[in-house]
Amino acid sequence: MKRLIFAAALALGLLGCASGPLTTPEAQIAAGANALAATTVVATTALRNDKITVAQAKSVRAVLDAAGTALDGANATLIACRAKQPVPPPAVDACRPAVVDLITLALDGIANAKRVLDAK
Repeated sequence: MKRLIFAAALALGLLGCASGPLTTPEAQIAAGANALAATTVVATTALRNDKITVAQAKSVRAVLDAAGTALDGANATLIACRAKQPVPPPAVDACRPAVVDLITLALDGIANAKRVLDAK
């Protein structure tokens, strides 16, 4: 079962990378959403297999919910910023500074939750 979960997480990660370089905010948000989905599957499986307690699962879920909310906020901010950009867009991405902290916060939360689950 662990191999199946790992394969699914790897496939989701590769799909995120295939959408473009992870240097763009859009690609980072997409990769974060894929990692969030994969980590949620790992948490659910760990709970079902009694590797973590219900309290631990609730804690991990809270972290993942916060990460999902941060990604949603970053995406909404990015869409609003992109709508204000001139066509063609400037060479320097003016929208990146507006979302980089939210994206970093979300990715760090997902990575920490995954690290906790991997330790179980």
